[in-house]
Amino acid sequence: MILRITLSAEDNIRLPKSYNHYLQAFFYKNMDPILSNFLHNIGFVYNKRRFKLFTFSKIIGKIIKKEGDFIVFDNNITVYFASPLIDIVSSSVKNLIKNDELFLVNNKLYLNSVDVIKPEIKQEDIIVRCLSPITVYTTPLGQRRFQYLNPWDEKFYQIIKDNLLKKYEIIYL
Repeated sequence: MILRITLSAEDNIRLPKSYNHYLQAFFYKNMDPILSNFLHNIGFVYNKRRFKLFTFSKIIGKIIKKEGDFIVFDNNITVYFASPLIDIVSSSVKNLIKNDELFLVNNKLYLNSVDVIKPEIKQEDIIVRCLSPITVYTTPLGQRRFQYLNPWDEKFYQIIKDNLLKKYEIIYL
């Protein structure tokens, strides 16, 4: 299930350019504490990997200016949140709705709306448009360092497919 969440502030919204982990923390904070703790600290285990089974987009909004290590958005932003598990989505919606004020870094935000997006899948082959970059990497045997891959690497799409199959197994098998 996909949610489109629109938020507003009284003033412009100022965030670090690398705001991804703050946005992730925003979603953890706006879930049931037990579920949030489980997802953050344990997750859904598949062999040695741990999956959170939720994702979110980058912030979508008008950029007013960039100031050094910060980015300033207009006072209205949108972010998408998705999970194949209804409990994760419903927990987020319940907590977002019940809070009069939400905080992202030092920005006081107000919830304008939460819309459920239900894409219709009418065929077996589909084109997926990502709202955030996909990071794909491998860890060569015996090494600790990641080897990041780009879309022109043959392994790139195989790793994405394998990752999706693991998540499918976690959810449905």
